[in-house]
Amino acid sequence: MLDNARSEYNVTDDVQYSNLAQADNANSTTTRVDNVSNGFKVRGTNTNINASGSTYIYMAFAENPFGGDSAAPATAR
Repeated sequence: MLDNARSEYNVTDDVQYSNLAQADNANSTTTRVDNVSNGFKVRGTNTNINASGSTYIYMAFAENPFGGDSAAPATAR
């Protein structure tokens, strides 16, 4: 899992593992993602997140979702 709490600026590279004894892998050089205003962009080529020919399921939750009628849209950080 990658989030904006561990990596406050892009490139987001502090990984939290929910299925391993090691809780975090700070400053991973192979698992790299940019958080952008409408989702995320995978920057790394690590087979855990971006291997050719593999199937992945990604989820993204907006901290400031795009606004509606009287709300300004969120901007990239």
